[in-house]
Amino acid sequence: MENQTVQEKESCLLPVVKINGTEYLVDVGKREFREFGNPDNAINMHSDRGRQIVNEIVSGQWDSYGADSYPQKGLEV
Repeated sequence: MENQTVQEKESCLLPVVKINGTEYLVDVGKREFREFGNPDNAINMHSDRGRQIVNEIVSGQWDSYGADSYPQKGLEV
C-alpha cells in the first residue's frame, strides 16, 4: 500500500441522500452511490439504477443531510 496517493489515504465526508427509505453515500469522485448499510455494494452513477437514483434526486424525491463531529451549541435549523 506504499504506492497509494495522498488522496487515497485521506478520509473524506460524503453526503448522504435518502430515497424511498434507503440511504446512500454519494461518492462523486468515484461516480458511485453506496448503500449506507452496505457500502461494499457500489452503484455506478451511469448504470441503469444509478441513473434512476439521479433522476429521483433531480425530481426532488429525496432527503439530504450531513453530520458534523464538532459539538456546537445554540444552533437552529
